[in-house]
Amino acid sequence: MVTRGRPKTPLLSRERIVEAALRIVDDEGLDALTTRRLATDLGVKGASLYNHFRDKEEIVVAVAEYALTRVPRRMLGDDVSPEQLLLWGVVGLRDALLANPNLVPVLVRQRTVGNGDREAVTARLIEGGIPAEDVMLLHESLERWAIGNAVRESTPIEPTGPDGDADRFPHLTAAVRTQRATPHEMFENVARGIIRSILDRGDDLRPHEAERRARA
Repeated sequence: MVTRGRPKTPLLSRERIVEAALRIVDDEGLDALTTRRLATDLGVKGASLYNHFRDKEEIVVAVAEYALTRVPRRMLGDDVSPEQLLLWGVVGLRDALLANPNLVPVLVRQRTVGNGDREAVTARLIEGGIPAEDVMLLHESLERWAIGNAVRESTPIEPTGPDGDADRFPHLTAAVRTQRATPHEMFENVARGIIRSILDRGDDLRPHEAERRARA
């Protein structure tokens, strides 16, 4: 009987490929991620990657999903309100974007990412009483706010003018100098406002919609 030894290179898996790809993107940027480079880092032939992914673009999307849209299980607990779940989700997405700025273009290109977790979150929101017709508006609005904020936070801001700008724009200067909220606090405040405004809008519109359908 011939006994097969343990392979020198661990068997590939989607998770192992994605983790290796994420290391490349984090260390060197998205342009450095090629199938040849990824295969070399994994110690395999490039063709092996296509047993798990259709092409490089699918690998890149999987990396974005892995890095940016994972939902901790604690967020889906029965004791978590829909509003808190939404807030935790958008804060987590912003933090992940700031930690992985090279993946922002991938997220912008995709219509949706992280569908598995988004399905679980959507189910939890509907079970918590948020009407299905409001859920995608919440998802899209909060995702775009997180992306825009992360782009702003990760981009160095150059000085906008000479020291005399305080004389030219006294009210704006006073507003900037007296703001007390940190960037994170401002992000959360706006996120809460988005959530509340969409939920309140739905509450206002639904009675009128019911009346319209009754007359139809």
